[in-house]
Amino acid sequence: MASLKSSDLSASSNEEIRVKNPDDKGMGHGSMGWLEKDPRKFFSAAATRNVGGIQEVLRKYLADEPSGTVLEIGSGSGQHVTAFAQMLPQLQFLPTEYPGHPNPRADPQDAERIIESIHTYTADISNILKPQLLDASALVESDIGQDPSLLAMIAINVIHISPPSVMEGIIAGAGAKLKVGGRIFLYGPFAVAGKIEGDGNIAFQEKLKELNPEFGLRDTSVVASFASNYGLKLVEDVYFSESNNHMLCFEKISDAAHNLHH
Repeated sequence: MASLKSSDLSASSNEEIRVKNPDDKGMGHGSMGWLEKDPRKFFSAAATRNVGGIQEVLRKYLADEPSGTVLEIGSGSGQHVTAFAQMLPQLQFLPTEYPGHPNPRADPQDAERIIESIHTYTADISNILKPQLLDASALVESDIGQDPSLLAMIAINVIHISPPSVMEGIIAGAGAKLKVGGRIFLYGPFAVAGKIEGDGNIAFQEKLKELNPEFGLRDTSVVASFASNYGLKLVEDVYFSESNNHMLCFEKISDAAHNLHH
């Protein structure tokens, strides 16, 4: 799969990607921390590895759309949305983040600082809107995404490092706010038919449960079943063998909407 060539995303020297990361904030994903070269920017090595494959899926589903808004939930550093907006210049992107941190052993995530990181990566890109804070578990009630041009939603490496209420909120929000024909994409590690494949994902699941019993890899069939309650149909499950991750691609096929039951 093709990958974007960008100085912000694929650093050309070790100096450029050196981060201040003394406390293993990467949760097993490799280097993650504030860039020494530009301390306004948070950097995730995982984002540089997975962005190309994710782009290919988004290109397949969104490249022919003439206009619209794409809401990204859990934008992290801002690396991903930078690549997506450059690839799809006819669309506008709204990055969001939540002022927490999934790893209680890491420093608490400073809301203003992570928003600044997103802004620093994206400030010169005209089709990226101002980053916003968003509690995805309350997406239905939020003013964010209340836009008739909302075309799609993306959540990358979010639902396994958050309680089930976040996954439920994202899906309920998609059901409430996407137009019929709109799409939502969920990327990350998943269980399939109740089984977690690969030593890396098995170890990661154990680590997540140690951090918080409510965290963990969600089962693709459980997510698809829950989404169907909100008029969302799983149209493709893209598997990335190199990372043992999936990208679940849903289409909103009806305006069906059920209340959440926590």
